[in-house]
Amino acid sequence: MSDFSTHTRTQSTGNAAEFETLSHIKAHYTAPAGGTLQSTHSTAPLHLDQQDNAHYPLLFINHSLPYRRIEQTSWLRKNGDISVLFTAPEKFNAHGEVEPGLIPYGRIAREVLMYLVSSAIESGSRTIVISRTWRGFLRDIGIPYSSDNRAMVQMQLRALLDLSLSIYHPGTLSGRNFSTEKFMIGSGEEFTFDQDGLLDDSYRSVVILSQEFYDRITAELSPVEGSVKVLIECWRDVTRKYPHSPMVSDVYLWLACRFPRLHGEGTGLPWPTLHEQFGSAISSERDFRKTFRRALRLAAHEYFAPLGEDFDVHTYIAEFGVGSRTGGGGIRLSPISPAHKKLLSWDKRRKPRAQRPEMALSAPGAPVVDTSAEIVSTSAHGGVDLVALRAELAAKSLPVNSVSDRTLKDAADVVLNRVAYATDPQALVATSIVNNPKLIGIFPARTTGAVPGSSSLPVEICRLHDVEIAGYVCRECAVVLKSVDSEKAEVAECWEAMTARFDALEGTEGAAIAAHRALYAQYARRYGIG
Repeated sequence: MSDFSTHTRTQSTGNAAEFETLSHIKAHYTAPAGGTLQSTHSTAPLHLDQQDNAHYPLLFINHSLPYRRIEQTSWLRKNGDISVLFTAPEKFNAHGEVEPGLIPYGRIAREVLMYLVSSAIESGSRTIVISRTWRGFLRDIGIPYSSDNRAMVQMQLRALLDLSLSIYHPGTLSGRNFSTEKFMIGSGEEFTFDQDGLLDDSYRSVVILSQEFYDRITAELSPVEGSVKVLIECWRDVTRKYPHSPMVSDVYLWLACRFPRLHGEGTGLPWPTLHEQFGSAISSERDFRKTFRRALRLAAHEYFAPLGEDFDVHTYIAEFGVGSRTGGGGIRLSPISPAHKKLLSWDKRRKPRAQRPEMALSAPGAPVVDTSAEIVSTSAHGGVDLVALRAELAAKSLPVNSVSDRTLKDAADVVLNRVAYATDPQALVATSIVNNPKLIGIFPARTTGAVPGSSSLPVEICRLHDVEIAGYVCRECAVVLKSVDSEKAEVAECWEAMTARFDALEGTEGAAIAAHRALYAQYARRYGIG
């Protein structure tokens, strides 16, 4: 498996951490042409897929949101000598009930944030008119409509608007002396819901960004101000290929932001700095390095795609300090050559409009009019080719002719949601379904020879996944241990639960406890557990 390490002579990094102080970071950024971003005001909702580019706030590139839901209502991210504290207050839901605050998380939070920032910048106003229906709003963002997606978008939108940010820096920022600044993303919203909690299309709905946040996203670029343009079709390629890996999206935005501004010998970023920026809930730096290398490899492949499949990304991305006994090291980014810059330009990446799917614009006060299907039929889902998946399952003698695409998609979602990141979603989903055909509604007859003694094993509920354990172990825990992409902390929890199950089964007549314990102990040892 490719990584970003190199065992040949590398450039001296010097004091790599110095690149992350405010003065050095600021030197990498240039003001956008014309100063503060301006554009013609528009009152129509923005349809993102009709645009050539979108905007994403640099503050959220340098200080990433969580990748998974967290129980805490505060979230601290550090980048060099700048710290950002995200806090989520209690709020009212659509039914007037008070519920705990939520820190925005995952891919959809990032999609919604990109839409809000792009709408504000393109319209030149912090008051954003959105579609009068959730179906239209999701279409404008670029998210296929479903009841689950609608609920997630609504939850992440409210969480973003309620989010409060505190920025701490010990020196100066943009010429201003300060120790902390505090502001919210939203200052108001006007949503009218019907009795089912859906948007009422009889009323206009608007989102209002706070003046402080609006000023920040439209300012000249600095580590916590300004917004970065990204070609919308490139962003779509990344999010559709890796819908369950928001770190890949974050790293792609980071590369798109950093590479155009590199100069000289480039920059070296120590592992502790990267961990504080992208680490999310991964507490161990060792686990983070493994996860980040994988995300960087995928994001770099997408970023350098115009240079061809055979291009070696190590030309510009390398890992320094490999094998160091002092525990140092990190990632070095080198400036891109002028010849490659031309090939990586937007003109080379952009597809002709004739090749893009035409989608209807939504107008205020008018119902949503579809000129194309809300969800385009495709043989791929979450990085899984459904046609190939059917062939693989049929080759394993599973009767899949009567299984619908919807069932296969649901099964893929169940499998992919069990792991943090999937390097090979196709293989993971196929293997999981073969091992557990119940995922697609196939219930093979139980044979006593397949799992000796399993029919007489006591049934209990897994304390981690709240599912019935009728065999030796919880099927959810088994998937976590067998996967090569699980997080170490999750593996440790599942192995502890399995050990308790094996201990409880000791003495059960006919049960092959020792064999199963040894099998799963082998999986656990791959993660350094047990």
